Amino acid sequence: MATAARFDITATQGSKVYLQFTLKERDSAGNDTIMDLTNKSLAGQVRETYASATPYNFDLTIADAELGQIVVYMGGDVTATMPTGPLVYDIEVADDLDPTDIFKPLWGNFYLKNEVTR
Repeated sequence: MATAARFDITATQGSKVYLQFTLKERDSAGNDTIMDLTNKSLAGQVRETYASATPYNFDLTIADAELGQIVVYMGGDVTATMPTGPLVYDIEVADDLDPTDIFKPLWGNFYLKNEVTR
């Protein structure tokens, strides 16, 4: 069973965001194991609030499915259009063989700071 981890992100408006994670899950014996991402798809968004209509999408890739490695990227062109302040985000993993099997391994606040140097 997978558990969601809170991870807060801080970025600067107009700058890119690049993060790499290894996803793990806890088995029935309570041991943490690397999550196999074979036949999985990723999606993730940032919003002002959970109810906000405007999403800002992450570009997510599976770097190594067997090692549970994902890359989270958002270009500076996207962060330049986002409001500053505390925002929220989450990332979902969906099973390609059963699209109703979706879980959120990562979520948290996305703090976007004003750009100083222009």
